[in-house]
Amino acid sequence: MDLAPLTPLYERPGPWASAYLDTSFADEATLSRRELKGRQTSEELAAQGADEETCRAVRRAIGSYAYGQTPGRAVFAAHGEVVFEPVLALPPPDESSAVWGPLPHVAPLPELTPDEPDTLVVGSTGPAPTSHSVRPPAAAPRARSRAATRPPPTGPSATSS
Repeated sequence: MDLAPLTPLYERPGPWASAYLDTSFADEATLSRRELKGRQTSEELAAQGADEETCRAVRRAIGSYAYGQTPGRAVFAAHGEVVFEPVLALPPPDESSAVWGPLPHVAPLPELTPDEPDTLVVGSTGPAPTSHSVRPPAAAPRARSRAATRPPPTGPSATSS
């Protein structure tokens, strides 16, 4: 993942509003749904302590997104200004989420913007090194935590007496 677009997020002091939205659908209720989602996200951020100007900036940004054209959007704002609005390649796992905190909540971005391979395998099978990328199938769920990917313990210490 190219981290250069994230630079503005770390050049400015927080606190930060971070929101992830599913924008994959469009129907006759899209306009009212977009307004509702903007209001809900703004209220959720305010309940977490976000300032009014930042909530307003996030709400305006969400109200401007075109639904049905991209799987999702993220918005990052601080001090009343939207700083970064990436288009997501995948919709977020929840229809939307909003976080107010001292740093921008960028942890979901690698999973939602998979423009890079998940794993790069480099090896040598001859005179020159070779490489290829490995990516799970689009429908395959990705592990959410390290604990979920660990094999169950085995051996004498794994059994309880």
